[in-house]
Amino acid sequence: MGNEIDNKFTMVIKDLCSLQSKVIESDKFVIGGCKWRLAVCSTDAGHLTLLLAVADFRTLPRGWSIHAKYRLTVVNQLSERLSQVKETQLWFYQTIPVTDFTEMIPLSKLHDKDGGFFVNEQVKIVAEVDVLEVIGNLDVSVESREPGFK
Repeated sequence: MGNEIDNKFTMVIKDLCSLQSKVIESDKFVIGGCKWRLAVCSTDAGHLTLLLAVADFRTLPRGWSIHAKYRLTVVNQLSERLSQVKETQLWFYQTIPVTDFTEMIPLSKLHDKDGGFFVNEQVKIVAEVDVLEVIGNLDVSVESREPGFK
């Protein structure tokens, strides 16, 4: 479902219809010594939502925080300059371990077969994360490929 290269993680969604009914989660991935997870879902307003989360946030020791700059991209596979990109920089905490872009792209634009986002029955999402600072111990030595937000 995804792969990692340096500070990038690419998630390929093959069953686009499933966006209408549920959240699709990536495997865990490690960037900057931290475990992350990407989730994709649709809103009632008809937009694609992307969520970046600290994986295993419930089991991390008290007091952890991660300062990260990140960019989430819905890739236009026909013309990269038409890709939908949102980026920001913020702190992730135990009480706020997830962030989202609720209006990443309208589902109608995503489903347009000639629009370049849905090619060969696949949609590509890229998360680029630069970890700027980590406070606390975030042990990433444990296996980082298990399903479900923990």
